[in-house]
Parts: sequence; C-alpha cells; structure tokens
Amino acid sequence: MALDQAYGLGELGIETTIYVLEGLPSSSEPTFIFHEASVINQFKISLLGSRKSRIKHILFLRNLLQEQGPFVVNLSHSLKGTVLLFLSGILTRRKNLTITTIHQLPSLSAPIQRFRRFIYAQMTWKLLAYSEAVRSDWNLRVARNTFSRVILGRKKIEFLRNGIYLNRLPIPNEKVHLKPRLIYLGRNAAWKGMNTFIDIAKLEILENFDILFMIPSESDLDLSSYDIAFRKRVEVIEGKAIDSLIPRFGDVHIYPANYGPESKFIESVSLNCLEMACLGIPTFLTAKGVGSWNDLTGLNIFHEVDWVNLTDIAQKILEVSRQNFTSVEIETLRSKITITQQLDALLTMNKVKSSSVKY
Repeated sequence: MALDQAYGLGELGIETTIYVLEGLPSSSEPTFIFHEASVINQFKISLLGSRKSRIKHILFLRNLLQEQGPFVVNLSHSLKGTVLLFLSGILTRRKNLTITTIHQLPSLSAPIQRFRRFIYAQMTWKLLAYSEAVRSDWNLRVARNTFSRVILGRKKIEFLRNGIYLNRLPIPNEKVHLKPRLIYLGRNAAWKGMNTFIDIAKLEILENFDILFMIPSESDLDLSSYDIAFRKRVEVIEGKAIDSLIPRFGDVHIYPANYGPESKFIESVSLNCLEMACLGIPTFLTAKGVGSWNDLTGLNIFHEVDWVNLTDIAQKILEVSRQNFTSVEIETLRSKITITQQLDALLTMNKVKSSSVKY
C-alpha cells in the first residue's frame, strides 16, 4: 500500500520518500525494487532503509524530517514507525503530522504485544483501519473495560479501505486461451492457507488446471512430498511479479485465509484479491470476509466459501472459471478499487493538495 500511495501521490506531483525500517533488499532481488523499478524511477520516489538501532532510527528520521519542507505528512504503515516518527518530531520541534494505518486485527497479536500496539497508537495524529474488520476488532478491544475506554479510547480509529495503483498492473486486454490456472499469490504464512490451496489443487476434478504460485521466494515452497504429476502442473514465480502476469481465460485465484476459531472478525479481501480483480480474475475467499468490499459482491468477482467441503468448492471453481468479464465490467471493478479514492480522502484530511507537501 505504501508503494501504491507513493505512485498515486507522484502522479499529483507530490514528492514522496519511503523509509523501510528493516532495510531495503538488493535491487537484483525479485522484490518490488526489481519488479517496479520503472514506476519508482518515473515518480522519482526516494527509497531509504536501514537495520539501525531504535536510537539511530530516531536520529536518522530527525535529520530526514529537518531536510524536508516546512510541512511534512507521514503515512505510517507500522506502529513501531509511528513511535519513531513521534519521537523524531519532538526533536525537530516542527509540525509533522503522522497518519497511521492498522493492517492487522488486534486479536491476532499476543496480549502484551496488543497492549503495546494500543499504547503506540496514541502517538499518531490520525488512526486508520484498512478494513471494517480491523476497525470493529479494535473498537471491541477498546470497549472491554473502563481503563481501555478512558486511556486507549482517546484515539478514535477511522475506516479507510485499501486501493490499487492501477497503472502498475498489466492492461487487462482479452485473456489468452491457454490452460487455465489455480493461482496462489502471497507469502507462505500459515493463516494465508497455502495447505488448503494445495489440497484443493490436488483434487481430481481440477486436474486440468495448471497451478501458479506467485510467492516471495521459491524456497518458501516444498513440493518434494507430492507426486510427479502434480509437480508437473506447478509453475513458481518469485517476487509476486504481478506486473508480468498475463491472465488466461479460466484463471481462478484462491485465498483460504484462516485467522483461527477465536477471531470474531475476518477480512478476506487483501491486496492480492484486489490485484486479481483488476485483471478480471475471480477469487475464492473465506466466508464473511468480503466486509469492506460489499459493493463488489454483485459483480461476481469474489466468491465466499467455508473451506469445509473441498469437493463442492472445486465444483464451484469449475463453474466460475467458465465466466468471462466484459471490458465494461472490468473497468467498473477498477474504478472502485483505484488508489485514487483513498488518496482523495487522505488529502482531504490534510486540507492540502499542493506539491509543497512531502510524504
């Protein structure tokens, strides 16, 4: 999301700097720096990063903020980053506004970590949730007792949903008529459901589909225990190279997110689902997870399932794979998913639309 925000702001002529706390990967590694280098260079986005200690981070950010113009807006996608920006701002004695977006349900954090996250959130100017599920979960935790309502409830959380910078995606021309694929896009994290994806892909009813894994590293995937026939169907693309994906007629994206039985809220529509939607590729996702994107439910792009009866799901995948979206339908989807709507809201918060603002 940080990259897409930077691209969108770049189109508006607003200078952006992205600072990565964990340090930047090599420019030759199959990451965003490699795959989206042309877009990054087009908008002259400054990419900085370091694995410094917290003190060094604060001092570096202080110097970075002092070098900028008189008015800087910080878009933080890390509560740790929010704290560092808060402390750096104290040292600069200048007006730096931080807008923090929460991407993870509080319920998925351990109790101590969750408490720290709520404390850290008090240090931001604006607190946003990328989904209704995150906002609902956050507010439920805050409302649990008097202490949290009085102390942690002072910083209200608002909802501002995700968006995609459309021009970094392939132009969704007519799909090619090659063998359709079942697509897994993203990291191999337990809650993302790769094992469920593989269980579905192995079903005999879907043996005519190829299998595409678009993952950060091929080392994240071990298929040695699967039979040769299954492995022959598999293609692996490292680095989530969505920019090079050419949609095929019949492609289906499967995203079996599972936050565990204790989760009261779920948001199945992640950026990967939105990217696929912009290309006219439907997604099968976890039931009750459309949440923030209910306005897309009538467009047959997201299909909610409970992942219990995989054979029934496979049959539904076959049916959905036969549908095709018109150019008008895809354009309607893209118009709802574009990052422009999110940026308009962010700029309205600041009441500024000027190239003098630095992000």
